[in-house]
Amino acid sequence: MKDYFVLLVLMISLFAACSSEMNGDENNRKEDVVSLSFSLLDINGTPCNEFAYGDPIIFDLEIDNKKNKPIILFHSDKDAVDLQLGSDLFKVYSEEDKREMGTPWSGMFCEYSLAPISLPASTQSHLYCSWFGVNEDNKYRCSYPLCKDADNVPLPKGSYFVRFSIECSQNAPRTSSFSIPFKVK
Repeated sequence: MKDYFVLLVLMISLFAACSSEMNGDENNRKEDVVSLSFSLLDINGTPCNEFAYGDPIIFDLEIDNKKNKPIILFHSDKDAVDLQLGSDLFKVYSEEDKREMGTPWSGMFCEYSLAPISLPASTQSHLYCSWFGVNEDNKYRCSYPLCKDADNVPLPKGSYFVRFSIECSQNAPRTSSFSIPFKVK
């Protein structure tokens, strides 16, 4: 089952890349600006799709800057990569009746700062949030620009899936969609 999950995460990573045209190239090639990958992690940061009841579930979106220069995230500027995070980000649904269970976060940009986030050249950043419970150093609570007022109650035992889309734009908009099934035992 873990092999299936790892394969699923890799396939999602391959299909979820934002691209833009490379300016000044005589062949007018396409260049990956940002690639996005999504996974569910256990408290140790290991990809996982089966959790024991009461264990933390960490939602992790990896943002990979493929350019050889810094990029600005979450900002509408000609040199920025604007990632539009919607209200469905990390949204969990019950597999049985497709009922919305909620999201691990309660707001965005709660720190009263709309400052853009700079991602240095050829680096990765993680946007993450835990459904509830974090390790002792609050490592997985929520990363900026996500925030939360209080932990969610543990998900009841059962089958779930998380599904969301992100619009990425630099020159031309492109949507990346993610969906991962998981279980609470």
